[in-house]
Amino acid sequence: MTAPTTVHTFTTTTRLGEITIEPIVPDRDAELVQGWLAHPAASYWQMAELRVDEVREYLAGVQAGPHEAAWLGRLDGEPVFMTETYDPAHVLLADVHDALPGDLGMHLLVAPPVNPRHGMTDAVMTAVMRFCLTDASPDGGGQGPPASSSSPTSATGRSPTRTPPRASASCASWTSAAARTPSAPR
Repeated sequence: MTAPTTVHTFTTTTRLGEITIEPIVPDRDAELVQGWLAHPAASYWQMAELRVDEVREYLAGVQAGPHEAAWLGRLDGEPVFMTETYDPAHVLLADVHDALPGDLGMHLLVAPPVNPRHGMTDAVMTAVMRFCLTDASPDGGGQGPPASSSSPTSATGRSPTRTPPRASASCASWTSAAARTPSAPR
């Protein structure tokens, strides 16, 4: 018997089905993510021109960082989004945002829809918020996903007894290819 190739770090149920979030594996996921980034709706990411090997290098750099991580999201087993989490005190916003302990930044890229589904972006965003606001530590003392994907954890999406991380609109960016298409720009 071989070991499973996918480690699920988070699972939640939405009205569209089961969403799982697992660490990005650059060698496995670079081609998929490059296709999403090349879509016109992902222009906000400013990465449309990257080749697969450059996306692989980017993802490997994120995964290697101690204060950031990239995650692949699946709906009923099919990859449909990527999210990145980071500590804004150390990554991207260090000079523009007065981060406090427990703050968590995130970016979200929803894949261009092959078969558009009403409510997809809502379900994905709900799952990502549950993931980001769920206590990741076994003893209940930590907040949000681990800073790095090197130590996967299990989470139920429910943690009513802990204090959630401070939310900050300046710490999030969100691009949804599902919300707009080249024929209907926003």
